[in-house]
Amino acid sequence: MATTDGAVTEPTGVEEETVEKIELTAEEFEEKLQKEADRRVTQAEKKWKADYKTELSRAVAEAKKEAEEKAKLSEEERYKLEREKEKEILEKERAEFMREKLLLETERNLAQEQLPPEFANFLIGRDTDETAENIVKLKGFFEQKVQESVDERLKGKSPKIAGQTPTTRYTREQVEKMTQAEVNANLATIEESMKSWD
Repeated sequence: MATTDGAVTEPTGVEEETVEKIELTAEEFEEKLQKEADRRVTQAEKKWKADYKTELSRAVAEAKKEAEEKAKLSEEERYKLEREKEKEILEKERAEFMREKLLLETERNLAQEQLPPEFANFLIGRDTDETAENIVKLKGFFEQKVQESVDERLKGKSPKIAGQTPTTRYTREQVEKMTQAEVNANLATIEESMKSWD
């Protein structure tokens, strides 16, 4: 098989996929891009129309069925059915209202606990008590992780006291001014320094 540069290659038995390279001007590229965008929009529109027709047909069939069932009922039964539907709608709206109220209260509680209010959706429980428990758990977990991060960063680092080199011994006054974390971090050096104290 001959290539474009004149070299001959042996066939491998596997068909090679050829990629055709075409060159387009900016206008041609924009035109092709627009055609593809138009094709995709048209395709999405057709799908939406089909889905809409299906949903509309389902809703119409459901309404017809409901109307037929109502026609079979007595006046009193129709009244009861309508009241039940109104009650269901009212309960649904009440549940949505209570969730929104709980969400706002949760955001306020998170802000008071100095936690990001964006966590509210993840912490909402069935009621205020469950939500409060979730906030307490998050705060404890959050504080624990912050402390672990601080401890990890302080681990193995000795405090830098001005004018001291790492081989300097600590005086009693210097040790007394250290925090417990600094004492723990420098315990070996402090113990060595204590041998020379009076």
